[in-house]
Amino acid sequence: MIQLLDGFENTQDNVSGWLIEVFKHAGFNDVAEQQSLSTIFGTLSLYRATKDAA
Repeated sequence: MIQLLDGFENTQDNVSGWLIEVFKHAGFNDVAEQQSLSTIFGTLSLYRATKDAA
């Protein structure tokens, strides 16, 4: 449902399971999925990460 609202291109990394790699590429460390919840809109995943101060 979210893909229909936000667009397939905007949500493809999430659907493909690439979010952890996207976070790492953005400079985050120790990236991990902490929890996954089922909602009426689909799965909501909560992530934890750290990032060094610039």
